Amino acid sequence: MGIEQWVSIGSNIIVGLSAFFAALFAFLALRAWRDETRGRDKYTVARNTLVLVLKLRDELANLRSPIFTLPTNRESDSPLREYYADGFRKVYSVLSELEIAALEVEAVLDSSILDELKKYGEKGERTWDRDKAIT
Repeated sequence: MGIEQWVSIGSNIIVGLSAFFAALFAFLALRAWRDETRGRDKYTVARNTLVLVLKLRDELANLRSPIFTLPTNRESDSPLREYYADGFRKVYSVLSELEIAALEVEAVLDSSILDELKKYGEKGERTWDRDKAIT
């Protein structure tokens, strides 16, 4: 065996290894991109859901507020009834948005999260210990 054959064998091995490592790096890059996309989707869904929950909290606080201003138009026979009807319309609007967000949560996040929330709602009790969570 001459030197030319050893060079040929060595170059074939180097080309084969470079192809293998290129494929390996491509696979790892695609997996990292997939994980990043999933994480971004989960973050977006969680953030949008949190915004809706806070919006619902604010609408309920506005509705329950002891200090409110009645509409100035006196065409209505019951401005207080109008005030509360408008408040409940806002609350129901946010609740319908939350129902849509729940479908998005179920599609993007693991469905076991919704199962845990349903258990929490059915039991009517906390599933975590507040004192342990604070410390």
